[in-house]
Amino acid sequence: MASRSRTIGDEQATARRFSWPHLLFILLLLDIAYIINAMDRQVFPVLISSIAGDLDFSAGQAGFQTTIFTLGMGLAAIPAGYIADRIGRKNMILCGLVTFSMATCLQGLTIGFADMAVYRILAGAGEGIQNAALYAAVGAFFHRNRAMSIGTLNAAYGIGAFCGPLLGNALREATQSWRVPLFVFAAVGLVILVFVLVGVPRSVADFGQERKTRTSTRAVGEDGGRLFNRNVVCCSIVTVVSGFAVYGWLGLFPTFLEQARDFTSGEASLASGVFGIGALFSIFLGMIADRWDQKRFNMIGLVGLMLVGGLTFTAPIGVPAAMALAVLMGVCLTGILYTNTNSLMQRSVPAHRVSTVVGVFVAGFFIPASVAGYFFATVQQYTNWATAGLVQMVAIPAIGLVAMMFVRKPEPARVSEGGRQ
Repeated sequence: MASRSRTIGDEQATARRFSWPHLLFILLLLDIAYIINAMDRQVFPVLISSIAGDLDFSAGQAGFQTTIFTLGMGLAAIPAGYIADRIGRKNMILCGLVTFSMATCLQGLTIGFADMAVYRILAGAGEGIQNAALYAAVGAFFHRNRAMSIGTLNAAYGIGAFCGPLLGNALREATQSWRVPLFVFAAVGLVILVFVLVGVPRSVADFGQERKTRTSTRAVGEDGGRLFNRNVVCCSIVTVVSGFAVYGWLGLFPTFLEQARDFTSGEASLASGVFGIGALFSIFLGMIADRWDQKRFNMIGLVGLMLVGGLTFTAPIGVPAAMALAVLMGVCLTGILYTNTNSLMQRSVPAHRVSTVVGVFVAGFFIPASVAGYFFATVQQYTNWATAGLVQMVAIPAIGLVAMMFVRKPEPARVSEGGRQ
């Protein structure tokens, strides 16, 4: 009992040690670390046409290279979360930055399909390592405003996803080389690593990991101390179906617009590109999630995803409507489901298991996503766009809606247990 009280007292001291401006600066550094993650992830599709021409990739091989990184993200996430709960989240954030920065550099040195695939998977693994530790670090320390804090990371992703392709394309055109953007992004990642190493205190990134016997947040009921309790299982189902549905949508939305709605390639790219705007709503929607019933909020997100997805493939839409639907899809997925489900899973386990449960979240989201486009395209091939769209965007997410009905409301954390409100 004395040891437990001393640990909680140490955490209270940690929470009081930093002023709010200092904490906001630390949060900004962590957000910047995620911006380069997003830039690194999103620049490759812009470069793939040049890469395919230079390395003689077929269309299928090029498509494979653009999505195979999600497999690395998913496979690395659970062990990364487990290890982060034992050696510290800051160590794993730095490890992730090193891994995907070096893998990005190696992609710039690639000579063929096989080595590029290896480097893409390795880059995805680095991003998965960083993702699991980063979301856990932010969620654990800022647990009273967990969803809003996680929302800042999603907003950072939106900024990186927007800036990365623009900067990558500008570097390619200026140098007439697809390799230069990869080298530049790798170097930027290593610079940010130094900022995180120096500017993010270990006591903030690893907050709550010393405590094994008492939780800062726990689910209502007797199973709150277990990792795979009812909430985690139900939310994992939501994660799988929402990631699977929307990554299929992202992969084939431009093709659908060109083939079924007679959009030009430029119009289709514009319509699909505004999806990232939805991520910018994550902070505001995270504030709502912190103050409202997260179970109901997730159900609203799922219903919204189903409505938007169903309308996309059944309604006669033009460019403005397609852009509006893409933004709404981004709001439903990134702003509500990704932010809120991540936060809810963290709130449903003890503080010292937060990194592990974030790893479960990331794996559940990205491993199924790696085959979502193939599934969607196969259903469309044997039926039509409307039927395939309803299966992908309505029938599959409905499974998550049922799962959310069994989620129980987590108890709020106690102020006496430390952490920032």
